[in-house]
Amino acid sequence: MSRILILLFCALSLQIVTSSSLFAQDARGIVISPQRVTFEKGQRIVEVLIANRGSNKEKYRISLVNRAMQENGQLKPTDSPAENEYFASEILRYSPRQITLEPKETQKIRIMSRIKSNSPDGEYRSHLLVQEIPKAKEAENAGGNNGEIGINVQAVFGITVPIILRKGDLSAEVKLSTPKIVKVGNTTFLEIAVNRSGTKSIVGTLNVFTDSKKIGILKNVAVYLSTPRRIISVKLDPKSAENLSGKNIRVTYGAKGTNEDEPKAALTFTAP
Repeated sequence: MSRILILLFCALSLQIVTSSSLFAQDARGIVISPQRVTFEKGQRIVEVLIANRGSNKEKYRISLVNRAMQENGQLKPTDSPAENEYFASEILRYSPRQITLEPKETQKIRIMSRIKSNSPDGEYRSHLLVQEIPKAKEAENAGGNNGEIGINVQAVFGITVPIILRKGDLSAEVKLSTPKIVKVGNTTFLEIAVNRSGTKSIVGTLNVFTDSKKIGILKNVAVYLSTPRRIISVKLDPKSAENLSGKNIRVTYGAKGTNEDEPKAALTFTAP
């Protein structure tokens, strides 16, 4: 009997989201702008720009997925929205759903809201997922012997951005708590909890100051309705972090610019 080699093809899905204020990009060159979409009141259509910054022609599949934020900021797949939250996927339409981009080429994705006047008040959130469609590869012998199984693993790269709609009079409050100075090797971090309450998610920038000098910053820190708080680590300036003991450290959180609709918070503590 001839040797039988069974090849199993597995797709490993990777989701990568950066903290850039301008775009989201993965290691393979998928770029999405903007990195966070919020429909304004009465707005029905938004456009998202997808770019191929890689050196090869690529195909991408576009879809809407639902994610729950964990305390550590990770986004996990979910079938159940949080309290006072709804999935935007149920009221959104988008096109196209599959695109092919040459290197350095861009494509607009049009997203349309179909929220109705009798839709429940609340925040609607889903995530636009852009996945690279892997090219078909010739099966390779994975080294399996007689009766063994060879496995050929092919990664599928993707990236998501949140799409948010709001209906009704929604509000949120934010507080900072439990600051802690943490050293990892030669790097110093400020670890702090961003606590959210209310009926909408929040997003803002964390700034860290000492002696009126900014020593740390982390942009686009979001806390969605699926978690009441996030534990954030902000990398501190190495020179400023050399001697923090006994100094007053001030931490602020708030939206960019003068957006008064977004909550703000501040906390001052003395470094041990």
